[in-house]
Amino acid sequence: MLKRALIVLGLVVALAGHAQASLLGVQVNGNLNFGGQNFADPANGFVPSGYGNSGGLPVTIADPLVEFGVASTSDGFFVDFTATQMTFTFASGIAGSFANLQIVLTALTAGAFEELTLVSSNVPGLAASLAGDVITLSIASATTAVTTYSATYTLAAPDTQVPAPPALALFAVGLAGLVATRRRA
Repeated sequence: MLKRALIVLGLVVALAGHAQASLLGVQVNGNLNFGGQNFADPANGFVPSGYGNSGGLPVTIADPLVEFGVASTSDGFFVDFTATQMTFTFASGIAGSFANLQIVLTALTAGAFEELTLVSSNVPGLAASLAGDVITLSIASATTAVTTYSATYTLAAPDTQVPAPPALALFAVGLAGLVATRRRA
């Protein structure tokens, strides 16, 4: 019986820990700001059908779904979330310079975003930051060619709490002691 209790103790300690949470299901508001106007709001006429924000704001992160799409006659800006990543795509239809692009993505669930790490980027002049539940992508100024640019970030959500190993180990030791005591009696 003591042998079984020790086996259970070993399994409990080995299996305890943290699980990475998913971003799927998190609601996000988006703002693509040029001159004070939110082009990510479909009411402004720049959101093509088929994107998460074509039905209005906020958008619920789902996969497969490109959550945010904004397009003019020459350029397109897209933000796609998965369970653990975010990809920003800029399709430039005109070669030239532009300035003061800012995309602000705000999670409506407190603590939904925990860490933003760049995986890869070829977007000229792109800066990204995370402050609380707000991701800001900005380009102060850039010169672009007629091409498609993209940047991918790992976007960690907080770990899901599972019982802590010390608490489970203490429980298992108590269980082993109980078994050992009953065996002697």
